Amino acid sequence: MLLGYATYYTLQGNIAWLTYELRSAVCATAPQPLELALHLPPGRAPGSKRHNGDVTDAADFIDSALRSESTWYRADADRERIGGGLVFYGASVGAVRGTVRDASRKFPGQTHDDITALASELWDGAVFERRLAAVVLLQKHVQSLVVTDLTRLEGFVRSAGVIELVDPLVSDVMAPLIARLDERDRARASVAIDRWSRANDEWLRRAGRALSSGS
Repeated sequence: MLLGYATYYTLQGNIAWLTYELRSAVCATAPQPLELALHLPPGRAPGSKRHNGDVTDAADFIDSALRSESTWYRADADRERIGGGLVFYGASVGAVRGTVRDASRKFPGQTHDDITALASELWDGAVFERRLAAVVLLQKHVQSLVVTDLTRLEGFVRSAGVIELVDPLVSDVMAPLIARLDERDRARASVAIDRWSRANDEWLRRAGRALSSGS
């Protein structure tokens, strides 16, 4: 019996030691959240907000799929190349686009309000791939966007932090949206664009000047 107890506690000690070594090795080689490096079941993105049930389910589906497509070495490379203080899962652009396409099939019949709420939920939390998914989602549904959505998009531009998000927001979402507005709404948009072009915020100024040159 005494030998049995000794063997038990030796095994427990070895397990604890191996766990410690694994955590240390992961943290040393993959400077990202431990749950991502170990591919553990994902939690919610840090700082993200919850919306209605259907929208949150779609956001959680996208988040889980992006994490499953992640690699720590791509996350490292993207963090070094893009930066901006964002979290990087390490999923490719192709994986982001494919995930948004799969989400659209899994959650059909989304309204304008569903789409814009989902984009906002994906944008929360400062994860690059989630934000890129929001851009792809809005690009896919740009025909349903209206002039008042420019307020939301302005907030996205202000908080984007990197060219790799600002430029596709401008070229793939904002420019096509403005191009299809009627005369009255385009006049409203022009006032906003002029204000953005003179803004102190570098990303908003970049967006405003790009939209002005393309008009």
